[in-house]
Amino acid sequence: MPLARAVQVASERFGIDPAPCTLRIESDIPVGRGLGSGAAVAAATARAVAALAGRKPSPEDISDCAFEVEKIHHGDPSGVDNAVVSLERPVYFLKERAPLPLASPVPPLVLADSGTASSTAAMVARVRRLRQDNPGKVETILEQLGAGARRARDLLAAGDLDGLGATLAEAHVLLRDLGVSTERLDRLVEEALKAGAPGAKLSGAGGGGFMLALAPSQETADRVADALENAGATRVIRPGHEEGREGGNGS
Repeated sequence: MPLARAVQVASERFGIDPAPCTLRIESDIPVGRGLGSGAAVAAATARAVAALAGRKPSPEDISDCAFEVEKIHHGDPSGVDNAVVSLERPVYFLKERAPLPLASPVPPLVLADSGTASSTAAMVARVRRLRQDNPGKVETILEQLGAGARRARDLLAAGDLDGLGATLAEAHVLLRDLGVSTERLDRLVEEALKAGAPGAKLSGAGGGGFMLALAPSQETADRVADALENAGATRVIRPGHEEGREGGNGS
């Protein structure tokens, strides 16, 4: 029970008895879609418990509480989701190292739901099995993804969205080769690129869920969003829109 664990961990950390409390959660973040909903809800819960205790939590407090809940969701989480939601800004992340906050703003993105739920734990287990069966191939792909992440960090800092887009598109191809994409995700990425997005890739662990596409201008965002809806995305979220528009033809 992730929510019960979130309350328990936060209560222990901030020194209160949660027994007389009522927790109400409202969230627009889809569950099981590669958008970090589990970490976001856990972090929000930890902040609520801290407020009840009259405490002002640090980002480390929130991250630690959310990470304990991530273990339930993902088994062996990397820690990236709880790091991002606790710091509330972009980060450069390496497992078992302190996250490095980035000064660069998040570029405009269009998000599209493939309509299929995903499981991070299942995808991690799948990659682990592939790594055991074909270590050379997987190590090469992981090294290339790591190099791409470093390159993306530098391109983001430089404001080079075209270069960043190309790096995202390359990452999606590598993730597809790793076996964590799907035909629907591949189709949405392809349609986003055709519509003028500088780059696009699956979001999260793959296996379903959302993909994202760069959209440097509102015109590009609208064109890409329309293309994704026409390609069968069940929900599309445009830059500056808190709510996604339910759409797509379901194909």
